[in-house]
Amino acid sequence: TVNGVTGLILVPDSWSTSTYNLNSPNTSNADYTTNVISSTQWISLENAGCVFLPAAGYRSGTLVFFVGSSGNYWSATYYDSDAAYVLFVWLLNIYSSQRHNGCPVRLAHNVQ
Repeated sequence: TVNGVTGLILVPDSWSTSTYNLNSPNTSNADYTTNVISSTQWISLENAGCVFLPAAGYRSGTLVFFVGSSGNYWSATYYDSDAAYVLFVWLLNIYSSQRHNGCPVRLAHNVQ
């Protein structure tokens, strides 16, 4: 949870616990309550190259589902003329989704 918002924190390959010690990273014991990070703490994590993917849910037509517990994020890769790959943040699985389904986009760039 970052500043009261649940989601997934992606850390860079160069990550070390000396930067910030996250609880239960990459384990089946981790959940949205494992790490509670303030906005001030997040600034230092972001400066270290972390990316936060909020659990924004997903939209199908005019309905929105699973806000606060999961989220779909578009990849840059299309599946076919009607679908594109998405990252489903809950089971951390990549699959295709119809393009008319709404997924948030999180812009990221390499830390200089």
